[in-house]
Amino acid sequence: MNKLLLATAFALFTVSAHAQSLGEKSGVNSALGVSPSTQDFVTKAAVGDMFEIESSKLAQERADPAGKTFAARMIKDHTETSDELKALVSSGKVKATLPGALDKSHQSKLDKLKGLNGAQFDRQYDDMQRTAHKDAVSMFDRYAKRGDNSDLKAFASKHLPHLQEHRQMAQDLKTRPAGLRQEVRERRLAALAAISAMASHRKMMGTNGGSGNIPLLDNSENAIASVASPIAAARVLFFIRAERYAGWGWVSMVADREKTFRSEDWLG
Repeated sequence: MNKLLLATAFALFTVSAHAQSLGEKSGVNSALGVSPSTQDFVTKAAVGDMFEIESSKLAQERADPAGKTFAARMIKDHTETSDELKALVSSGKVKATLPGALDKSHQSKLDKLKGLNGAQFDRQYDDMQRTAHKDAVSMFDRYAKRGDNSDLKAFASKHLPHLQEHRQMAQDLKTRPAGLRQEVRERRLAALAAISAMASHRKMMGTNGGSGNIPLLDNSENAIASVASPIAAARVLFFIRAERYAGWGWVSMVADREKTFRSEDWLG
């Protein structure tokens, strides 16, 4: 009977511990305002720091100027947080085990970033940062209020304002000026390449806007429209169409087109 009771108690403890970890992973704890266990907090905070540092190192190489500035701050702040958390655990004040590497989920995210460049990298990095800091703010807030280790609660309370600031900074990445985005630069270069190709073609075919240019112009319009941002597309398509209209003597249509673009602020 005693053995049965001990086995039952152990099973209940195991299920309870697993459920708590599962609750944190699934987001149930966050939804209910339940504090993570000390081990869960240490694991997630440490993995979060590692991911922030490694992903932001990539961002310093590949992101646009605003992203690089943000990444430098992330590396600095999360290195400090990581060092402080390690000190708490190594001193014995916090009884928990630190992870030695990223978990599968975060490693997958980092691997995805490594395969991206330019605008695609910016978008993915920005999205990951917004999600990561939203989750971190929730976890630190819940542990600061209801955690079961006083030293770790103090740690969470100390760094919660920093994470809230990071969260706002990550949100602000969405509203940075379009001129700073790598996407605009890349698409504008693609548009300029199309213009260059057209210029070479016109040189061979003559400059009178004859029918020999029309297929190329049509193809260029389609190509640019498929890759260019609204600002870049409007600029390039205006000049393509302007030359076509001028070649055909439709000067008034050129003027109307320019007026329309300027009124919609597409020329920038």
